[in-house]
Amino acid sequence: MSPSGRIDHLDGVRALAVLAVLALAWLEPTTGLGGGGHVGVDVLFVLSGFVVTSVLWRSTALVADVPLSGQVRDFWVRRANRLAPALLGLLLGSALIGLAWPQTLDRAVLDLLAPVAVVVGCYAAWPWPLLALRRRGLGPGRVAAATAALAVVLGAGTLVRPPVGLGLGWVALLLAGSALALVLVAWPPSVRAGRTTGAVLDAAAALAVAGLVAWVVLADDRPLASLAVGGTAALVLIARGTRGGGALGVVLALPGLTALGRASYSAYLWHLAPLAAIRASGADLPPGVEMLLAAAVTAVLAAVSYRTLERPFLHARGSLLVPAPLPAAPTA
Repeated sequence: MSPSGRIDHLDGVRALAVLAVLALAWLEPTTGLGGGGHVGVDVLFVLSGFVVTSVLWRSTALVADVPLSGQVRDFWVRRANRLAPALLGLLLGSALIGLAWPQTLDRAVLDLLAPVAVVVGCYAAWPWPLLALRRRGLGPGRVAAATAALAVVLGAGTLVRPPVGLGLGWVALLLAGSALALVLVAWPPSVRAGRTTGAVLDAAAALAVAGLVAWVVLADDRPLASLAVGGTAALVLIARGTRGGGALGVVLALPGLTALGRASYSAYLWHLAPLAAIRASGADLPPGVEMLLAAAVTAVLAAVSYRTLERPFLHARGSLLVPAPLPAAPTA
């Protein structure tokens, strides 16, 4: 855990997810690689479900005397403070860019708001049943089973043609992350995994990362198919991190990756507008130069957005995300 209270390996997973999204936007049009970058959005949905459910479930015990409506309202206020400033910054910045190049505000820029809209809808609805069940005394194991079943039912909705199927798939992934969070509350992992268990978990996590990379690089634009790939990989990486992360956890906790993970929301919001503006300006740049310039501008805008519109509203929550560990098994 970082001094700020954030979980480093989760930020590392966020970084992998946003890198996949960037590959789709920047590499695929010029190199043909990165067509599977939709998988990054899928990973972010699982992470969102895991984080939000962990915080909601564990924080309920701290405010048991507050009415359900008050708990939900407090959650909405925290989420609005977390998401709205950076989103408003994007909308204002995009409007200013659109004044110079009206054609910049095309469907590609607006499409990135679709996942944000689904997340906001889930944040509006999910606290009510979750906190109500928690207050009625249902254990996390039973709620996890019900949540997982609902995720499976909604996942079957991906058979519906997009965009309805894709939206249902995103909700299913958020619920899958929620179910994992509740499972870890019901059955906390041991302080450290045994040598054999650790090796198996390390192998599973390495395969998850390899699968993500292979999908991003080799797959074409199949957003529905990527739901299963991204969802499975995210669940494996989160679960591995709860047992210490292993060798891969050291990589995911590298400062560069965690820094990108912390600013992943702003990076996601701003990854399309600079490239669209460069192309709309009429500058005839080589594809490589165009990509590097867009990356540099995006990095600056994301850093400014994170420092001014995100970080002031962040609160330490690491203790609510880490499962209370069971004692380690004695060694002979």
